[in-house]
Amino acid sequence: MAAAAIRARLDYLVTSMFTTGMLDENFQQLRSMEENGTAALGYVTEMINLFIKDTKRILNDIAGLLNQPVVDYDIVDVLVRQLKGCSYSVGAKKVNLSCMQFRRFYEPRSKERI
Repeated sequence: MAAAAIRARLDYLVTSMFTTGMLDENFQQLRSMEENGTAALGYVTEMINLFIKDTKRILNDIAGLLNQPVVDYDIVDVLVRQLKGCSYSVGAKKVNLSCMQFRRFYEPRSKERI
């Protein structure tokens, strides 16, 4: 009974994240792979944990670069592209969109240096 309640709560939260645009169809594909047996049990959890770990590292690296007196926007761009790729792979739609918006912010600054 407790497992069914936890599963129902998880399904509700995931549905809510789809409704608000936090997740996209890539996340659903991950879940489908696990549910239909083409991926091992725990695959989604492993992917999300890797995403969180990588995202934390990338954001810390970006913050460190942005705190420098002279910002190397080429390195920032590489990191933002990595974050965008990570978010795409797990269906984190809002993170992906935020990466695109952030690039619009720093691209003009990068071109000013040339």
